Amino acid sequence: MAIPCPPFIGSEKLSIESGAMSPSSPSPLILTQDELKKIAAYKAVEFVQSGMVLGLGTGSTAKHAVDRIADLLHQGKLKNIIGIPTSTKTHQQAVSLGIPLSDLDSHPVVDLAIDGADEVDSNLNLVKGRGGSLLREKMIESACKKFIVIVDESKLVAHVGASGAMPVEVVPFCWKFTQDRLQNLFDYAGCVAKLRTDNGGEKIFVTDNGNYIVDLFFKKDIGDLKVASDAILRLAGVVEHGMFLDMATTVIVAVLIEVEGSLLNFGSEFYQERRFRGSRIILAVEQSKLIALHSGLQDEVCPSVAGVECLLRALFFLLMVEVNSLKELFYCLSLEAEGRHGYNRLFQGPVKFSIGSTVALKVSENVYGLV
Repeated sequence: MAIPCPPFIGSEKLSIESGAMSPSSPSPLILTQDELKKIAAYKAVEFVQSGMVLGLGTGSTAKHAVDRIADLLHQGKLKNIIGIPTSTKTHQQAVSLGIPLSDLDSHPVVDLAIDGADEVDSNLNLVKGRGGSLLREKMIESACKKFIVIVDESKLVAHVGASGAMPVEVVPFCWKFTQDRLQNLFDYAGCVAKLRTDNGGEKIFVTDNGNYIVDLFFKKDIGDLKVASDAILRLAGVVEHGMFLDMATTVIVAVLIEVEGSLLNFGSEFYQERRFRGSRIILAVEQSKLIALHSGLQDEVCPSVAGVECLLRALFFLLMVEVNSLKELFYCLSLEAEGRHGYNRLFQGPVKFSIGSTVALKVSENVYGLV
């Protein structure tokens, strides 16, 4: 049974010179991690509409989204936007950019929130708060109709806590007692609990709410996240933790991969092989389903044609069919795939391609995308 190809969001293509590219052409531009974050943030802002109440996230990725929202307001492309900042830092940024602000007391229902995350697992559960704003973030983002998370590929993890600390906000009173209880709670996972200090110094880090943060470091998967969440919140002295479970409605990931392929284009009177080179791919996932896709693939014959989209749709088609058997894998690294699947009304004929250094992201038992 055919699997429908996802629609593209945006129509931007990387700026390249027209005309054929020689086989010795340089590899596509390698973007920095911050540039990837900016790409994902700009895609998230495409969901924003005039008249919305917005949750404004905190952190290096969310900062790009706030900047973009301000730009669109000043250009008149967005109107009547009200922002609710998730931290003092974001509040200061929004004020400096002229974004009208409010709070949950005045606007208890938020249309949309855009924020980054420290980790995203295969079920779209998040770890947030390594920047210190987890309580306000959770209050605002739990009040949202739609919560869009923007990350780069470094934030994708196999399980919560795989890449670093899972923060817990605690009251200052007897913080050491609370820290010890948290560490004992996850002793089975080799937990090490550490009080957060400013830049690793001796001064204790204090949140916007006047609380402390205990960072939990796990050597093993902690298992059922809802059970872990309930256990943490039952401890007196705990204010909130950094696991955001079942909250993200959409996750946008900006990724750099190397893609080279050829499209065998059979027209009514001609045969032509077109080669493509890839530089960036952006995907959006909503409730375990790939909903949107954008690429920076370059058509070496004619950069302006839509064959780039045709090829990428075919790549996804093949992966969703063939890689689905790899049910136990979260990362499918260095996958080599060749196939003659894929059809698009813009082209007649099969697609032949190969992919190196790819990652297939899995939700439950379904591989739903290439990142």
